[in-house]
Amino acid sequence: MSKLAKLCSLSLAAAVVAFGCGDSPNPLSPDSPTGASLSAAVRTPVTATWTNLGGPDLPPPPTVTGGAAHFWNDVLTGPIVGDLVGTVDAVVDLNAGLAAGKGPLAGTMDFNLAGGGFEGRFAGIFDFSIGLSTGHFSGQGTGAYAGQSINGTYTNAPGGFVFAMEGYIVSPRP
Repeated sequence: MSKLAKLCSLSLAAAVVAFGCGDSPNPLSPDSPTGASLSAAVRTPVTATWTNLGGPDLPPPPTVTGGAAHFWNDVLTGPIVGDLVGTVDAVVDLNAGLAAGKGPLAGTMDFNLAGGGFEGRFAGIFDFSIGLSTGHFSGQGTGAYAGQSINGTYTNAPGGFVFAMEGYIVSPRP
């Protein structure tokens, strides 16, 4: 390491220490004036069922390369009921190995609920041999849900288009 690089590294370390030794509390401490404490979050469990009314029509034809079928930008939509009530819109990208019939899927999702909802992403695995999809999702609140986040898992009944979802809505403490 050159002398200049060492000097810059030492200067940066000194600045970090100097700013860290001030009178203001750690922004993640319970004493923080912003209230941004990890322990100050409220986790509300949620369960819901989403029915994909987009059905089994994957966009024809898939692109096949290197022994894998690729389905891109498949739009799925349908109602969600349970602790969350509204609709879900999802855009899915799925890549499945032709030999095993399994592969990763990922995409974006919007939970459209009264007064707002959640926008985010999901990822999982799909098994064509039994029609099973499992994975996780997370999103940030919009409208009445601004400042909150949702995190959870999903699975569908093999061969079906009904997804069981469970997770948490995380909110700052009032």
